[in-house]
Amino acid sequence: MKKYLLTFIAAILVSFSAMAFNNTLKEAYEILQTAKTADDYSRAEKKFRSASGDVGYDPATDDSLIKIGIEKCQRGRAATTERLTVNGKSSQVKVTFPREGGSRAVEIRSSHPTYDVLLTPSWIQYSKGTTSLSLMASANPDAEPRQAVMRVRSGNKEVAIQLFQAGEPTGIDIPAQAPPVNTGITITAVNFATGNDDNADASLTNYGAPLYSSDIRYLFTKVTYNGPSEAMEKTLDVKIFKPDGNLLNGNDRGYTFSSTRMFRPGTGNTVVLSGYGDGDHSIFPPGNYQMEIWENSNLVFTANLRFQRKAGEAEYLKVDGQEALNVEFPPAGGQQKFAVNTDAEDWTAWGVPTFCKVVNQTRTGFTIVCDPNDTGNYRRDYMSVRAGNKEIGYKEVRITIDQAPVQGTADLTEIMPFTNTEIAPGVVGVCIRNSIDALNLANRTITVAAKFYESDGTTPLLDAEGKPIVVAKDKTISSNGTHFSLTLDVPYDILNLPVTFHGTIVYDIEVTDEQGNILSQAKNSRLAF
Repeated sequence: MKKYLLTFIAAILVSFSAMAFNNTLKEAYEILQTAKTADDYSRAEKKFRSASGDVGYDPATDDSLIKIGIEKCQRGRAATTERLTVNGKSSQVKVTFPREGGSRAVEIRSSHPTYDVLLTPSWIQYSKGTTSLSLMASANPDAEPRQAVMRVRSGNKEVAIQLFQAGEPTGIDIPAQAPPVNTGITITAVNFATGNDDNADASLTNYGAPLYSSDIRYLFTKVTYNGPSEAMEKTLDVKIFKPDGNLLNGNDRGYTFSSTRMFRPGTGNTVVLSGYGDGDHSIFPPGNYQMEIWENSNLVFTANLRFQRKAGEAEYLKVDGQEALNVEFPPAGGQQKFAVNTDAEDWTAWGVPTFCKVVNQTRTGFTIVCDPNDTGNYRRDYMSVRAGNKEIGYKEVRITIDQAPVQGTADLTEIMPFTNTEIAPGVVGVCIRNSIDALNLANRTITVAAKFYESDGTTPLLDAEGKPIVVAKDKTISSNGTHFSLTLDVPYDILNLPVTFHGTIVYDIEVTDEQGNILSQAKNSRLAF
């Protein structure tokens, strides 16, 4: 197949050399001819898709070649990136259903455009989507739980889906299954409560109350049982399966936790197992969980429990996949798009800087538009994306916005000296009028300076103290686009020239900003004496 593909491409390239034509299309086939990785094939496909914009594009001959090239790129890329996952798992995944049945959706990710579903049990129906598979279970009429394994296949990859459906009704008080072995006790029901530490607190009174994910620190399980003929100590091992079917944490024996308790004779006895959780935060995201209780490696009880999310509560919030981010806008302003991912019903943009605005706001994203920075200064501000109710469950992502100033300009358009001018009563000198066009310099101060030199234009004229002679004046610009004149008054006395001086001196005019950056410059203007 590879040999045939290379031969085909070589033939195409030979045909290109005989025509004058679409260079982009030729480059695409050249990349395809040597492609070995998924990136190579993607680069070639991008070239093929842009070939219709080439100046040599001829639809009569090029369209079919473009179509064939794209198909070959897609097949080549699929062959180099063969993959298949179900809910992010590449080997197996567990899906659980309550006794009354219901539907579950799993995410399908494959390098191939299609996939097949195999070994479907009679109590499961399914509906295929492009990237998801919906599973629908009928109600379980039996007291016993039931399980099966079905498979998803795509290309040469295959993932097993382990199906499990409870045999007892969902609820807080759950009657026991018939245990597979005689363990000396029979569990008849379990109830759940939450506490703030991991000690089984006898004062807990919230057994049977709704379980809210954000409130819980430790989960307590109260077991109702019919006891053995005499009191004995037993260790119960507990597995808790998360909504995605994976085991929650797990000790070195393969259980979520284990609890050793004293079991007494009689019926309707209760015992509280060890609390399980984390004192700092909840480890139970919202969803449907399944608990299995084991003794001596034998499954003796199965129960379902649900952790709920409070109305208006946010468990998570990310913007562009981050919990905080910095963005930089160009001096000229512009816009940037951002993606929002949260389980809250909605979110808000708070504290938007005055030089920006939020547009195109949807549940899953928004756009920030910022104005040009014509302040002359670097600016930094921040805003927040907030989700949830601050009283019960609130998340915030802070976005810091940086923007450099637009570079201002000040162009010297005319320099006009007026010699032998009376600058002040009894003071004669030269007045140098400078015409300037200023742009993007509003509220900024510029300096216009005249620097004086001897006739060679390089040797500075020095004052009586031996310092270079410079005459300067500042100007604060009132608007972003303006034209103005600024006159430098230069008394002859400060030039420190001999009374009998006859000749020429030279001066340069420089316009600088507050940082001393030269915005405009005119050299070698001459004054004759």
